[in-house]
Amino acid sequence: EERAVGDLEMSPTRRRFSMAASLCQARLHRMLFQWDKRKAAWQQAWCLCEERESDDTGEMTVLDRLDSLRCLMWIALCSENLPLLVQCHERQCAALGESHPDSLMTLYNQGVDHYRRQQFAAAEILYRRCWEMQAHVLGAEHPDTLVSMSDVAVCIQDDSRLEERVQLDGECLRLKRVSLGDKHPETLNTMNNLAFSLENQNTPVSLAEAADLYRESLEGRREVLGD
Repeated sequence: EERAVGDLEMSPTRRRFSMAASLCQARLHRMLFQWDKRKAAWQQAWCLCEERESDDTGEMTVLDRLDSLRCLMWIALCSENLPLLVQCHERQCAALGESHPDSLMTLYNQGVDHYRRQQFAAAEILYRRCWEMQAHVLGAEHPDTLVSMSDVAVCIQDDSRLEERVQLDGECLRLKRVSLGDKHPETLNTMNNLAFSLENQNTPVSLAEAADLYRESLEGRREVLGD
């Protein structure tokens, strides 16, 4: 039987190439901060992923599903669509497991969305959940774990919890010094966060410690980035 032209254009092989091209295009737009073009490319890639057939049964493989859910996550981020981000995380947990790196990334991005909206209590819950799972899966000193740990501390806005924030910032700084080095940008950021927390405690001892950390952070940035 002769194949129609439309069927040829939507063949599985052609769909795979088109999907791969759309993913590459979306990542390029992301690197170039071309937000509108990036969103359109992710949407095109997601549609192709959802249509993609990898065998005679028409079922999606794990890699197909992985690509599809990654596209959905980026569409939600580009759209600042929190409900879609939550839906994506639920689908990732069902398909990949809640400890999969992609599931953890989407969980973390939910925290980012809440923080952007200044919903600090909700952001802290999500960041803390992500931090605890990353510590279990990746290890306490993994860079991703330490980013989440630092963000938990940043979400603590209540003055009555300043001591807790100082302790978190201090432990995070200690771990970053060990795993990343004293002059790593992430280490310097946490150093600055700890100094700010100590400054807010507003005691002679904490103010002196904050001044030393601000000085060290400034010197480190000058050494790494220049004046």
